[in-house]
Amino acid sequence: MKLLLAALVFATAATAAAPQTADTSTRGLTKSAAAYVAEYQSKMLYVLADEEYTQRTFDQAGNVMRERMMAGDLWLTFVGTDQHQEWMAVHDVVMVDGDVVPDRKDIRSLIQLGRFESVARELLARNARFNIGGIERNFNEPTLPLLVLEARRLSGFSFDRKSLTRKDGKTSAVLGFEEKDPATLIHDTRGRPVPVKGEFEMDADTGEIRGTRLEFKIDGVAGELSTAYKNDAKLELWVPVTFTERYTRKTPTNFDRIECQATYTNYRKFGATVRIKK
Repeated sequence: MKLLLAALVFATAATAAAPQTADTSTRGLTKSAAAYVAEYQSKMLYVLADEEYTQRTFDQAGNVMRERMMAGDLWLTFVGTDQHQEWMAVHDVVMVDGDVVPDRKDIRSLIQLGRFESVARELLARNARFNIGGIERNFNEPTLPLLVLEARRLSGFSFDRKSLTRKDGKTSAVLGFEEKDPATLIHDTRGRPVPVKGEFEMDADTGEIRGTRLEFKIDGVAGELSTAYKNDAKLELWVPVTFTERYTRKTPTNFDRIECQATYTNYRKFGATVRIKK
């Protein structure tokens, strides 16, 4: 009897110590990734990195027609009112094609001015200020796809587990997304909705995002934005290290092809707390 009791106690203890298995269903992965992004945004708040950014335009034969090289900082911050905050990546360009930008504004001061709408417009305009090519865009942010996983936007997307891979005791997943809500993440220059779709490469056990891809099509214009992440030892976070953009327009009267590549290094906190009052 004592031996049986001891065996039962041992079995119970072993059961209690068994590790929890992650939910790798589409629903489980979406929930895990959304929780990760909510915590990630708070940890990546008021962070900046050194940025090197190259843009090129091409003709239909694939020849480079124009090239622009930029250097500066990438800022990750919240901008908002008491009712709403928007997480943004802002390009603070210091050099363009080897020349110093003469009228550069102080980002830290700028995000403390005015109401959210006016500040957001100016920050987005800064992101587009030195773009080249015939396709207008101001959403060239490496962290843009992460906004898909914000709690207020989740219901506007459908999700699908595309793959699940187990290797060396770790499980990786690719989680696809497609926008269904007419209140889309991005809009064209006429204010029309532009639905997006794409994928998250993630750690299925922790929800950590290791890579993103976002694409869209409208009126002959197609775009694809891809971001690769790497673990940063100093911040102890996965951070964007490369950001690639491709835009193409093919119509009977127009052809545009633009390719951009940005790299990010030297991540650090800039230690400001900003809250914009109404």
